[in-house]
Amino acid sequence: MVTAKHLVPESEGFALDHAWRELTRDAFALWIRLMLEPKRALNAGCKSLARRLGMAHRTFMRHLKELRDKGYLRIVSTGARMPSVVIITRRAMLVGLSQFITL
Repeated sequence: MVTAKHLVPESEGFALDHAWRELTRDAFALWIRLMLEPKRALNAGCKSLARRLGMAHRTFMRHLKELRDKGYLRIVSTGARMPSVVIITRRAMLVGLSQFITL
């Protein structure tokens, strides 16, 4: 069973230039795209999310694994016959003149 603690983690702001250097270009693009997805899409499961983004499931999972291994997100299994939940743990931080904006 997934508790509220698992569904609402604290995400840290992360500089885009560091992520750009650390990730492959495809994983970076997926990370940005996932931050723009509504929460219900992130809770719908990996197959559904891959289909929504127009990616092959195998390709999607390869890039998702890279993001998970480098600490950009977590994938939480909610139980048998339930979709996995994608939780973004590092969000892009954009710095403006006097403001910090987190995607």
